[in-house]
Amino acid sequence: MKKTMRLAVISALAVVLSVALVSLLHSAPPDWANPGAKPLWEITEANWVDHTPNTRFAIYDPGTGASDVVVLDKETQLVWMMEPDTLSKDWSTAVQHCVYMEAGGRMGWRLPTIEELLSLKDASGQSLPPDHPFILGDPPTTRWFWSSTTYTTFSDRAHQFCFPPPGYGCILVSYPVKDEIDARAWCVRGGYGHDAY
Repeated sequence: MKKTMRLAVISALAVVLSVALVSLLHSAPPDWANPGAKPLWEITEANWVDHTPNTRFAIYDPGTGASDVVVLDKETQLVWMMEPDTLSKDWSTAVQHCVYMEAGGRMGWRLPTIEELLSLKDASGQSLPPDHPFILGDPPTTRWFWSSTTYTTFSDRAHQFCFPPPGYGCILVSYPVKDEIDARAWCVRGGYGHDAY
């Protein structure tokens, strides 16, 4: 009798577990089971100005002020500040500015390499591509930006890049002495790291 009762209980438990397993397999997995299902940042797919679809750039506004708005370049998967630092500074101060910066609710920012800065240049012109959401400022605001890339011949120099506003020209790439010439810091997140050379 006890043996029969024990078998009945085990059979009932097996049925309950089977039903629960089938139900679990057919239900939607919890969020933690598929971390790639939702973006870590709720990045919008709209153009910043007129909210039309933008095939290259996506904007994330955490709602904590203009200085926290960041832009994803879907082509390179790099995240940029929508509005770079407005104050010019020497190279080492620019490096430190990015290292200690927090924006979009994230740390881990850095100066871009010269190749990363060049990736934002419009191939058909000298400035940023059409429909970009960035705010670089108008003259007399400087459009020169530091890169983390040290000049190959002289380690006391680093590459800079210029994004001229419409109607203005500048030498696009330069490599001034790091502590003698000031430029702006345009911090970036992601990618392969700092000095490529």
